[in-house]
Amino acid sequence: MILTGIAVIFSMAVMSPSTVFSSDDDLIRASLKKFFAALQSGDVTAIESVIGGELLEETSVLLRNNKEYGDYLRSYYTNSEFQVENIIHVTDGAVVDVSVIFENGDREQFTFLLAKKQMPAGGDSWHIVKQKRLSSDS
Repeated sequence: MILTGIAVIFSMAVMSPSTVFSSDDDLIRASLKKFFAALQSGDVTAIESVIGGELLEETSVLLRNNKEYGDYLRSYYTNSEFQVENIIHVTDGAVVDVSVIFENGDREQFTFLLAKKQMPAGGDSWHIVKQKRLSSDS
């Protein structure tokens, strides 16, 4: 089950419901929407703006040095749909289950770990710091 895997993948303590705010969920969804739009358009600069931590370290060379990667992403994710299935707040951020549904009906499932970052101008932003592909129909 996905939820069991989440605990093993990220080894984080779940926060009590009283610490979960819908504004955080809105910001998390907005960050993911920006990320998925960047995947669909192949905009690697926009991808870099919403990822951080371990994920940025793992993908920075690919994003910055592979000039064809944006075209690959655009081709792969064209006409796909992204659905946020579940958001679980944990001590260091949020774990989010996402389904990607392709035009042919195939699905891929991912779990993302997002971390909250305070912005210099004020307010908060959420960045994707880890991703795990859980399954694929293809």
